This record gives sequence, C-alpha cells and structure tokens, in this order.
Amino acid sequence: MRRRTARRLFTDEFKQEALTLLASSGRSLAQVARELAVQPSVLRKWQRPLTTGVDKASEIALLKRATPLVGGLFAYIEGYCNRRRPHSAPGYITPDQAKLRVA
Repeated sequence: MRRRTARRLFTDEFKQEALTLLASSGRSLAQVARELAVQPSVLRKWQRPLTTGVDKASEIALLKRATPLVGGLFAYIEGYCNRRRPHSAPGYITPDQAKLRVA
C-alpha cells in the first residue's frame, strides 16, 4: 500500500505571485506549474475565484433585474391561464369553480 504524502499548503502571497507570473510571462499554464513544482490543476483552482467573482456579481445583478419579470410571468400564468383551464383531477372544473364549491 502506498503511503500518503503530506498535503502541501501554499500562502496567499505565493498563490498571487504564481498567478501574476502566469498572466505576465506568456507561458502556458503547464509550463508555469512545472517551474513552480505544482500541479496544473492547482493553478486552475487558484484562477477560478478570480474569474468567477465578477461573474457572480453580474449574475446577482441579472437575477435582481429578472425577479419582477419572473414574478409577473407567474402571476399571469396563475391568474389568467389556470383560472380558465379545466383540470381533470377535480372533475373537469376550473380552480375558481372548485373554490366556490368549498366556500
């Protein structure tokens, strides 16, 4: 059985310097990873928070703008379409007719 090696920990400064080297050197990710003696997947993971941070902010802004539109769409579906369409489960009556029977 293989003995596990201890997991290496890298400081934030080292990660930032590695990403700066990757961006400014013009070399491939694999070459920079070899030079720094880290796996290429490790460098990719370090890049991910930098690239997705902007996307998350824009995604949140998009959701804030879209929420009233989605709410309006559901209000239309529930208020107009479903009130007039008969449903098979309660004996082919509309939701409004079902409410009147219960009341």
